[in-house]
Amino acid sequence: MAEGSPPEAESGGATAPVMQLIYANTAGMRGGPFDMSLEFGYVVPKMENEDLVPPTWLVRVAMSYEHARAFHELLGQQLESYENAVGKLPSIERLKVGGDDNG
Repeated sequence: MAEGSPPEAESGGATAPVMQLIYANTAGMRGGPFDMSLEFGYVVPKMENEDLVPPTWLVRVAMSYEHARAFHELLGQQLESYENAVGKLPSIERLKVGGDDNG
């Protein structure tokens, strides 16, 4: 494969589109009667004596509730596989700076 060329797709050697890689450390969701959206963003860590800066929202992924259910199942399988390999993940609340250590 030439440098910078897209990876081959699993079906018939066709090429997949090059996708933008986005790192997110915050997420939200909202829903309507027919579909829902997941919103991903980045929050710059707060430094001492600085005001908290609101997140920069980077991308919104909208889908039907049926697709959200399928995504939920796939995500659960992936997390279970990861935890089986490395151990249980800690509670995100315990990882927050100044978070409650009782949970």
